[in-house]
Amino acid sequence: MRQRRLFTLFATCAVLFLGAIAALVAVNTVGARPIGTPVPPTTVPQPGSSTPVLVAPPASTNQPGGATIQPQAVSNDPTLPSFTAADVRSYVSSHPHPDQAIGSAPATITGVEFLPAQAVEARLGGSTGRPATTLLCLVTLRGSFAVAGPRGTGWSSNVAYLVFDAQTGNILVEAVGR
Repeated sequence: MRQRRLFTLFATCAVLFLGAIAALVAVNTVGARPIGTPVPPTTVPQPGSSTPVLVAPPASTNQPGGATIQPQAVSNDPTLPSFTAADVRSYVSSHPHPDQAIGSAPATITGVEFLPAQAVEARLGGSTGRPATTLLCLVTLRGSFAVAGPRGTGWSSNVAYLVFDAQTGNILVEAVGR
């Protein structure tokens, strides 16, 4: 009789444990990218490196990156941006960098540059997930930024970057320098 109770208790615990794991998996997959959506690789620097951490934002349905800056004029010329530096400044003023330190003063935009993906990748030290000649918008921010890492390996920096697709206005990369 005692063995039967122990077996029943063990089986119940096993079912509850498996149910908890299934619930955690379900929670962690909410908002996952649809299959086939391009995902820019994430770069994680080694300790002591000056390479920024690249973080991929949520995907939109038709283009890589999350919808952010509304294009002002769509051009058939891929070398011309569909928005201006003023549009970027307006967007950033109302959408702070996600790693901006809580309670800190708003970040200052120190640069808005329209560059090919290859130049942006060289500057940031990681992939944007876009072809080398794709026109991107690199935004450099100064302020107080904090990144939390596993087991207390986070750091802070006074520089951060945002990278937008210059045609769609979608954000492709959010990075914090070290």
